[in-house]
Amino acid sequence: MGGTAIAVQHAFRQPRIVAPLFAAAIVLLGGASLWTVLGVVAPGSHALYAIAVMAPFVLAFSFIVTLAAVLIPARHRRRVGVGAIIISAALAVLSVLL
Repeated sequence: MGGTAIAVQHAFRQPRIVAPLFAAAIVLLGGASLWTVLGVVAPGSHALYAIAVMAPFVLAFSFIVTLAAVLIPARHRRRVGVGAIIISAALAVLSVLL
């Protein structure tokens, strides 16, 4: 969601600090649409409860990660990206081995 929010922020020529708000709006729209579809398809489903419990955490995580990505200075973005890929690969290898 953060990448999409940053792209929207660039498209509307807004300050960088607005991107986390766009990310929160995207998550809210996605969650509301999922809630509505599940409410129509399966009104008594346990998935509605799961979404209600999970939604605040997803919203906060999306906001915080997008905020962190936006606040990285331009000169460090390449190194941070490479570092994130290396850490993700190491965690994937560890999860497969363990």
